[in-house]
Amino acid sequence: MTPQTSLYYLLNVRVLHLAVCLALFPQALAQPDRPPVILITIDTLRADHLPMWGAKNVRTPHLQALSERSVLFEQAISPVPLTLPAHASLMTGSYPHYHQIRDNSASRLSGKLPSLATVLKQRGYATGAFVASAVLDRRYGLERGFDHYGDQFSVAARFSGKVAERPARPVIDEAIQWMKPRRGEAFFAWIHLYDPHAPYSAPGEFADRGYSGEIEYADQQLGRLFDFLKGNGWDRDALITVLSDHGEDLGEHQEPTHGFYIYDTVLHIPWLLKLPGDEYAGTRVSQQVRIIDVLPTLLQILRIPLAGQPSLQGRGLLSEIAGKGDREAEAYAESLYARTHFGWSSLFALRSGGYKFIEAPRPELYNLKADPGERQNIFSTNQSLANQMRQRLREIRSRYRSQDPAQQVEIDPAQRERLASLGYLSAAQPVDVPLEPEGLADPKDKIGVYSLIYKGMQAFVEGRFEQSKQHLLQARQGDPSLPRVHDYLGRVLSRLNRPQEAVESYRQALKLAPGDVQASTNLAFAYLQADRPKEAAAGLELLTKLNPSDWQAWHFLGVSRTRTGDMKGAAAAFEKAVGANPAQKDALFNLGTVYEGQRMHLKAVEVFRRLVRVAPQDSGAWNSLATNLDLSGLRDQADQAYQSALAADPDWAVSYFNYANFYARQQDWRRAEGLYRQAVARDPQFGQAFLNLSVVLEQQGKAQEASQMRAQAGKLLKEK
Repeated sequence: MTPQTSLYYLLNVRVLHLAVCLALFPQALAQPDRPPVILITIDTLRADHLPMWGAKNVRTPHLQALSERSVLFEQAISPVPLTLPAHASLMTGSYPHYHQIRDNSASRLSGKLPSLATVLKQRGYATGAFVASAVLDRRYGLERGFDHYGDQFSVAARFSGKVAERPARPVIDEAIQWMKPRRGEAFFAWIHLYDPHAPYSAPGEFADRGYSGEIEYADQQLGRLFDFLKGNGWDRDALITVLSDHGEDLGEHQEPTHGFYIYDTVLHIPWLLKLPGDEYAGTRVSQQVRIIDVLPTLLQILRIPLAGQPSLQGRGLLSEIAGKGDREAEAYAESLYARTHFGWSSLFALRSGGYKFIEAPRPELYNLKADPGERQNIFSTNQSLANQMRQRLREIRSRYRSQDPAQQVEIDPAQRERLASLGYLSAAQPVDVPLEPEGLADPKDKIGVYSLIYKGMQAFVEGRFEQSKQHLLQARQGDPSLPRVHDYLGRVLSRLNRPQEAVESYRQALKLAPGDVQASTNLAFAYLQADRPKEAAAGLELLTKLNPSDWQAWHFLGVSRTRTGDMKGAAAAFEKAVGANPAQKDALFNLGTVYEGQRMHLKAVEVFRRLVRVAPQDSGAWNSLATNLDLSGLRDQADQAYQSALAADPDWAVSYFNYANFYARQQDWRRAEGLYRQAVARDPQFGQAFLNLSVVLEQQGKAQEASQMRAQAGKLLKEK
């Protein structure tokens, strides 16, 4: 088929909204009324890295066994090579420009869009999700419709940027525990595995296998899940689908990972669909299908109508599965990553009729049958076809527009660090991309600079700050007009304890992008690090005026005012921070500490009570509460708070020390002695605890031991 003769077929195929009717269900399709539904998404998994799609050196016996009982879609396409927007399309059956989640971390899915979870919950299904990455944190809206949303990494890392993902084993463990009591109950479980995502660090026997090892480890853990399903009698009747959200370039087009380009290395994904009763086992569907077809196909199999929904751009695939469908859906794809993060051009693609058109400042057209690796751009010799595909691409972009915009999500410093640890360079703000080209740089011309930035930020996350600096300096030399590079370099310089240089780097970022909130906030941090609190306060005051709900700006304004001695102003700023984010631990702690310093102990008690409700396992919070209860004359309550501090962290010497001081002030020398001994046992370098222990020993007439403890205290305190 020539490009010209294929055009009529290509452009006259229109994907209709789903209209479910019983005629679509083959007579042989027999299933329980409400079978268990299990959706497994394996992040960053390329189709050609599974044996079922031709891989030779990857061992996935459990997925291979499942494929023999499943329908296999040979050409499944993701609409976007990023985790959050791809999963939003999967769950809603809609294009990214419709649901408006177009990057990681920028937006929250509209509550008005139906999703697979909300539809199944309305039908009486118990619903549970078990996700492995902070990119799918509940703040982004995918938790709607789930009775249980397992994103424990976000709880564990609420006050730390270090925990951003969890390996397959604990995710599978949690899913199994949730499913165990569901016998006789209709349930939907979504299990998300993140292991193939960079950095490639599979455990045990898979450790030296890189990307392939991560895939093999995920398969091993899925074997445990499949054994559990079989052992509980769900294996045959369950509706199980396994697919990826996007692939990984692995440097084939010079991209280190994914998100920047939209070649098939990052868009072609595996998809297995095991129907109840293993119907259509071994079927291979060669027609092109899409992530947005998953939701309507599952609902079609379950006989759940969802006709007339404007949000549904996908279609049910039972006809194709049964061998009765011969129309291939066109596949749309996009990446706004270069646009939102660096100000370079967005990329849009249409994949249809064996051809793929990429709209870019220098457009690309590929014959995928002759050139599956997308190496030979035939745009210059096939401009008629390319122009018509461009027109169809713009029709898709303009036709599907939601009236329910996504909500912008505020990203705090800890979440920004978590995203960085996963390789996502920053939290991008949503942008409205016009249909016509914007005259921006072609990402193909910037891949070298982008790769240096990526290497710099990966080194930053891994603590290799000097190497990070060198990569970013090279990137800055390659394109000094990029504000984000100056911002990243400022972060690295701060970690290298060079705050004055960091200040200059952030100021350069703001010259290039005036009003950039991220750079402005980072500049304020650098001023604090450089012991320039007045300048920090001035910048933060401006940020609070621009966005009065920005809790972190208020919080660090409070820190700045504390350092200038303006305690009243600090308290007011911390109050604003807590008002904007009532669960923010650091703001609560600092507010309580300011009140304590002003001897407003009852006010401090009120704040620290709120803090321990937010963070009941925070021993420091309990200690602060106990101290202020004691200073308010509420000794019985203080005693209970100190006990809670010990229960929260039995190994923290400071809790024993503070509790001992509590009894020493009451001249209960025996109890104080016991607690001081506990403190020094847990921290043999705790000089002040040895000194206080010597005092209570002396009060009890134990002069010799008191002298020994005093000598030890003197030695330790002198060393410090």
